[in-house]
Amino acid sequence: MTKDDPLELFQVELGCDDTQRQQQQHQPFHVVLVDIEKAAKDVIYCVEKPLEGDIEELRFVALSYRWGELQERLVDTKCGYLASITSFDLNDFYDLCYMMTMEPNLKSVKYVWVDAICVDQTNYERRKATIHQMSNIYDKATYILAVPDLNKQHLRNVSQTNADIMDKLFRYSKYIFYLIQGNTEKLSQLDSEFLDDLDVPNDPTLRRMLTKYTKCFMGGFTKNTNYPYDNDAEILVEQLYDISQAETLSNDHPCVDVPGGKNQSQTDRYASFEDLFCWDTLGMPKGSLFRSEWRGKKDAEGIPILPWKNYTIRRNNAIRQVMKLLNDLIVDWSSRVWVISEYHIAKNKNNLKFWFIGLSSISLKGLPFFEFDFQDSVLFSAGRRNSCYGKPPSIYLQFHKTMIRQLVTQSFHEMMLNSKASKMGEFSPHPLFI
Repeated sequence: MTKDDPLELFQVELGCDDTQRQQQQHQPFHVVLVDIEKAAKDVIYCVEKPLEGDIEELRFVALSYRWGELQERLVDTKCGYLASITSFDLNDFYDLCYMMTMEPNLKSVKYVWVDAICVDQTNYERRKATIHQMSNIYDKATYILAVPDLNKQHLRNVSQTNADIMDKLFRYSKYIFYLIQGNTEKLSQLDSEFLDDLDVPNDPTLRRMLTKYTKCFMGGFTKNTNYPYDNDAEILVEQLYDISQAETLSNDHPCVDVPGGKNQSQTDRYASFEDLFCWDTLGMPKGSLFRSEWRGKKDAEGIPILPWKNYTIRRNNAIRQVMKLLNDLIVDWSSRVWVISEYHIAKNKNNLKFWFIGLSSISLKGLPFFEFDFQDSVLFSAGRRNSCYGKPPSIYLQFHKTMIRQLVTQSFHEMMLNSKASKMGEFSPHPLFI
C-alpha cells in the first residue's frame, strides 16, 4: 500500500465491528483492475469487475513488490477517483506492462492489480473494503507476479552505487536473464560472441582456459579532475605498463615511437605521459593528443581501447555485482509483512512468477518471465546442497539458494517473526489472515 498513515490503515480500518463486516459480506465486492495493453502504451485505464465473477472474464495478474518513496503522481483511474502513486515510477510500471503483453503466459491476461492504483485511498469505505478482500484478490489472481525492483527509481535516487549497478544490469540484461534461468547453452553462446567482439584469438585452448578457469565468464576508484583528457584508469595504467616494459631497464635506452616514426628514450616517454595531465600558459592541453601517444589497440576512429583481458575482467565484475544486488532485492522484498502473505498464497496455488524491471530490455521481449516452482524437488535439493570444501556457491546457485531460503525452508511463523516493516504500524494484525 502507499498510505502515508499505516496506523490508521492497519489498525483503525481493521477495527470495524461485526455488523459492518456482515453488511460487506452481503454486498458483492468489485475489484479495480488496470488494463495491461493500455498501460503498455503509457495510459492508465481501470475497470471494475466482480471479484466472484466469471473466471475467464476476471483473469488478472496481482503484483507483489517492495514500496519505494517517490514524488507523488496523481492518475485518473477512470473509476471515479484519482490514484496517488508514490511507491514506484509510472514509467517502470508501463515498461512492465509492455513486457507482460509479450510474455508467453501473461499476454492472454487482460488486467493487472497493483495496490497503488487499484485501492481508492480517497474513499474510506472503499479502501477498508478492499483491505478486507486482499486475501481473496491474491487468491483469485491468475498469476502472482513478484517484481522486487519495481521501486527501482527509489533505489537509484538513494544510492549512486545502486544506480551504477542497475546500469550494468541493463547492459548485461540478456546474459543475466539466461544466468538466472540456468540456460548453459545460451550462456556459452553469449560468451563466445563476447570473445569474438573483443577479437580474442580464436585459439581453442586459450578460449577453453578462459571460460573454464578464470571465473569471468571481472574499475578503479576515480575522482573529478580538470585534466585535458578523461580516459579510463585502466587505459592509463596500460600505457604506463607499456612504457615500463621497454626493451631494456635503462631509462635512457631509445625505443621506437611508432606514431611519430622516431626514437624516444623511456624517460622521454614518461615525460610525454605526464604532459597529458598539464595545461600550457594559454590554457590548452600541454601534451599531444592522447590517441597519438597510445601504443595499444585502437578502434576504427583511432580511439584508444583496452586489451580483451581488461574487458573480460570488467564484465565479470559487473555480472557479479548485479547478481549480488538481485540477491539483496529478493531478501528485502520477501522479508516484508505484506509480501510474506502474498507469496504464501502463491505457494498454495503454485502460480508465482518473478521479474526484474532492470531486465525490461527490447532484446528480452517475448521471453518468459521466471517461475518459482514450489514443487521443484530437484532445484530445492541443489539449493540445500553445501558448497565443496567450504567454497562459496556459484552465483547461479547462490541466487536460487536465496530464493529457496526466503520462500520455502522457513515456516510461515518463522517468516513473520523475521519479517520487516516498511513503515511503523505494518506489524498490526494482517488483513490476509484475520
